[in-house]
Amino acid sequence: MNKNILSRLITMIIVLMFIFVMTQISNNNPAPIEDGIVVTLDRCWDGDTCHFYINGKSEKVRFIGIDSPELEEYLGVEASIYVCNLLKSADEIILEKEPKSDDKDKFGRSLYWVFVDGQLLEEKIIRYGYGEVKYIYGDYKYVDILFEAQDYAKANNLGIWGNN
Repeated sequence: MNKNILSRLITMIIVLMFIFVMTQISNNNPAPIEDGIVVTLDRCWDGDTCHFYINGKSEKVRFIGIDSPELEEYLGVEASIYVCNLLKSADEIILEKEPKSDDKDKFGRSLYWVFVDGQLLEEKIIRYGYGEVKYIYGDYKYVDILFEAQDYAKANNLGIWGNN
């Protein structure tokens, strides 16, 4: 087997093991979800965007308040795998609008807070270094939780905050 392929395979196994361990760790949960919509996953896109079935129609959703690396960037694939695994294994996915945000971004993607089995997905993504707090244009509902998660990831050199 080619050394490069073997190295990538070992890296992917380590990443998957890390993802499994991280999904088993419980986090502080935000306040109860208000006015949420129960949805199902259509398909994963990357670490901060997915397609969900909303009222029977597939819709591209951008997660509020975060930015994850693009697939071709450092940790982009890992961030996508992490998010996709959480969503695919979820018993319940709830989307919640942010009252102080636009309904759509400049690319026409719907903007939502995403909850996976009662936990704020954006917080989990940031806490493990698969994204950073970004695109906050007001006093958003869960912004303090996001900054706390980012401080944790930075302090522990996780993901994008680590030494690459």
